[in-house]
Amino acid sequence: VVINRAVVEGDYKLVRVWVLKVVSSGFSIGDFVNIREERGTVTVETPCSITFDSYLMKRGIYPMIKYGGIVKFEDYEPVAFEGVIDFSKSSIDPLEAFITRGKTDVLGIVENGEGYLPANFRVIPKVVLDKFERVIEEGRLNGILSYGEENVLGLCLKDNEVGVVLVGGLSPICPLVEMGYPLEISAACDIVDIHTMERVSKRSLKPFKKRGKFKIV
Repeated sequence: VVINRAVVEGDYKLVRVWVLKVVSSGFSIGDFVNIREERGTVTVETPCSITFDSYLMKRGIYPMIKYGGIVKFEDYEPVAFEGVIDFSKSSIDPLEAFITRGKTDVLGIVENGEGYLPANFRVIPKVVLDKFERVIEEGRLNGILSYGEENVLGLCLKDNEVGVVLVGGLSPICPLVEMGYPLEISAACDIVDIHTMERVSKRSLKPFKKRGKFKIV
């Protein structure tokens, strides 16, 4: 799988607690993670959202990623994107940009249901919606925040599109940034054998399928 990597200056046990707190709450891609101590630093590796796209393509569903942004949460539910960056117009990973600029509050979502989560927005053809919903029912794509055929968390669609909002693969790293840990983030930087990663028990996210109240893009 393609992974994101963060090299953190901090105590291994504490870093592990914060990362696993996010993963077990459901805010990650899949249920795998690597956390190891190396030469006085802690390396954290999480699956990239490209893994999600690869799984869909194997099922005959071809997604196109469009935006990376920050989703506002209220009462443990996603409300709307607060801001997005077009992947095609950015020279750096949009989520990395939002995270390093202090725009997230993932810890707030995990602890009290209020905060800001990094997320990606992609579209799939409307003709494969039924197939996509069958995949969701199988429970193998845990990490979808919302999807729909019209306004999805503030982002509008063309008539032949379905929008899908997915948890950002870097989300488990966010509390470390929010708490001031010195670190270096590298998004979609390497490929590892998933069997070498630790599997974590995580909560299942229920995707919200409802029309957004606001228009961002």
